[in-house]
Amino acid sequence: MGVRLSAAEAERILTANTEADQSFFMCNGSVISNLRQLLDTFQTIEDNVFRHHVNDERNDFSNWIRDIVRDAKLANDLQKAKKKAQAIAVLRQRITWLEKKAVKPKRGGRCEGNYPSRRASRIASNF
Repeated sequence: MGVRLSAAEAERILTANTEADQSFFMCNGSVISNLRQLLDTFQTIEDNVFRHHVNDERNDFSNWIRDIVRDAKLANDLQKAKKKAQAIAVLRQRITWLEKKAVKPKRGGRCEGNYPSRRASRIASNF
């Protein structure tokens, strides 16, 4: 069973830019500071660059996500992705989920639209 993630934590993971010294430095010179940059990079890097960071001995992307971005679920899912296409799918799915989670509808607020509230309907029916 996973740990529940608050909307605020989802927003933090989704929008955080790492400090320069905690960015991900790739072997080809690219520098990654957030999840969206990582997705863009996955979509454009050469396979040999991806394999340098993801192989039987290590998964640098998973480690960076776990230790710096602090998203254990994404780190665990990326750990299992051994091919670039799999990593792209995992990351895209997580970003989409975080986007939905980060935008929570307000609770307890007034109803919007052209519909009267229950109380207003009851009051009106008493006349």
